[in-house]
Amino acid sequence: VGANLFGFKQTLADDRFQVDPDLPLPLPTETDDFILQMAPGISLEVERLTLSLASENLLDYNFRAKEANTTKADKIFMSLLSYDFPIAMGSATNAFLRPSMYLRTLPGQANQVGFYTLLNTDGYWMQAGYNNFYGYSLGAGVTFFKRLSIGALAEFGTGASMVTEPSFELMATYFLGKPDARHKMVGHDLKEDGKEEAIAAEKLQKQLELEAEKERLAEQQAKEQEALAEAERMARQRETDSINKIRQTEAQQRRIDSVAQAMAAARKVEEAERTAAAKARKEAEVQPEVETKPQADEKYEEVATEAGMLPGYYLIANVFGTQEYFNAFMADLKRKGIQPKSFRRSTNGYNYVYLQRYKTLREAREARGSKYGGKYTGKTWIFRVVGE
Repeated sequence: VGANLFGFKQTLADDRFQVDPDLPLPLPTETDDFILQMAPGISLEVERLTLSLASENLLDYNFRAKEANTTKADKIFMSLLSYDFPIAMGSATNAFLRPSMYLRTLPGQANQVGFYTLLNTDGYWMQAGYNNFYGYSLGAGVTFFKRLSIGALAEFGTGASMVTEPSFELMATYFLGKPDARHKMVGHDLKEDGKEEAIAAEKLQKQLELEAEKERLAEQQAKEQEALAEAERMARQRETDSINKIRQTEAQQRRIDSVAQAMAAARKVEEAERTAAAKARKEAEVQPEVETKPQADEKYEEVATEAGMLPGYYLIANVFGTQEYFNAFMADLKRKGIQPKSFRRSTNGYNYVYLQRYKTLREAREARGSKYGGKYTGKTWIFRVVGE
């Protein structure tokens, strides 16, 4: 929503004609009317679709006559409909094509209808169009430092248009805000297009990773149980075979006793072997390191649990409370070849951007000290989720 405010002096352009005595109201004879006029407008954006409505003289006031300068029938209204198509143009950044159509109503005259197409990038813009009143138009401009834009527009009348002589316009604009916010001012922030899809894809990826981890753990547990059952079955089978063989003859009672004792000893040996094997497997596995307290000069944060997050050490690159800056930072890391991840804390509503999750504090510190293998030169800190 916005408005333009105009203040100007109004005089009679030509007083050489004779006033018709049959007119219901005489023409004004005084000049030096000071007019204050407001032109409000509103623009609705849904994704890349834009619908705009405005009026040139919705509100105006004549300070000399102390009344409105125009009647309701003399109000001028405009509407515009456009859609942005992102396109790839080599090294040009944030390029998009915007076809538009507009309608302008004029009191006592035919409506003005126009079409134009704008090609815009961070460095330059071009446009071409047609208006039934002014004819064809061509325009171009250049943007310097993402702030200063200089351009020109020429309109060429045709036999079907009311204005047949060509007209020229020179324009210059300067953006006072942050350069990265300029995309919001000139159209749509194309870097944020599809952000809902990106968030949904990220949630799906996390869910898939969690399900894959659960499946891996379940498969590993099933294999261990199967191996244990097979070992028990084989032990029982060996024991049964030995007993059956010994019981084939009563004459071998002593042998049965001795074999029974041998089997008991074998079971003890087997149990000891299983215990030793289990101990060896346990010792062969990577033992979790003994956690140390955070160093005095390092930034470190630790929570017991966090919804939807796996335990571990997260190498944090940045934290955002504003969605548009969060999306811009994620896009910048991806352009640098980094695949960042993020999570949103329920306690403060902030988005945490992290480069990698590590199982040990030592690994996280090594990644921080090496600038993430030389890929990220910014400052990082460690965020730990203890888990159950």
